[in-house]
Amino acid sequence: MTSYILSVTLPGTPEHFTKDCSGAVVIGRSSDCDIPLNNPLISRKHAEIVQQDDDCFSIRDLGSLNGTIVDGRTIRNESMVIERRGQVQIGPYIIVVSRTLNPDSATVMVPIHQRPARVTLDRGKRAALVDGRVVIESLAPLEYKVLDTLASAAPDLVESQKLGDAVWEPGQWDAYMMHNLIRRLRRKLEAGVEDASELIITVQGAGYRLG
Repeated sequence: MTSYILSVTLPGTPEHFTKDCSGAVVIGRSSDCDIPLNNPLISRKHAEIVQQDDDCFSIRDLGSLNGTIVDGRTIRNESMVIERRGQVQIGPYIIVVSRTLNPDSATVMVPIHQRPARVTLDRGKRAALVDGRVVIESLAPLEYKVLDTLASAAPDLVESQKLGDAVWEPGQWDAYMMHNLIRRLRRKLEAGVEDASELIITVQGAGYRLG
């Protein structure tokens, strides 16, 4: 079995490093991990990357609080197999898994933080769209404010405090109000599409973003 490369980047910062690996690698906040990443959004033992053979890797979420994103799909306490090359997001870190530092140029990975959101907003009609199709024809005022704020920042995360203050007046809302509004909006969006996964993503202790 050959070795493989993990290229770890913290978007928006100079932090970047690569590591030559083989077999299984555990990533998490604990210093005991093979690759320790010190960030509050990362669990102590967050995920494991296992080389299955020369061309396949298994990415396993180790029951983390916020899940692990593999090639755009969020997994929680489960595994996902990728072939030759893939992209993993753990907390704010982007990790590219590949056999070599110069993988096949035909495989182009788009950073997760640069991917367009599935949910968009037609401000003129005050309508919500998923994958380009209208699923909510007329948003209620508070729902519109939520999507307007998230869409303006997409695909970046909006802190809970900033989102709440944009929807209500500062000091006029609490976490319970925000939770109920997001849940109601998420249900409306999910009712109009077959694949309703990750339309509005909650990052515990941090905020929200469009999926």
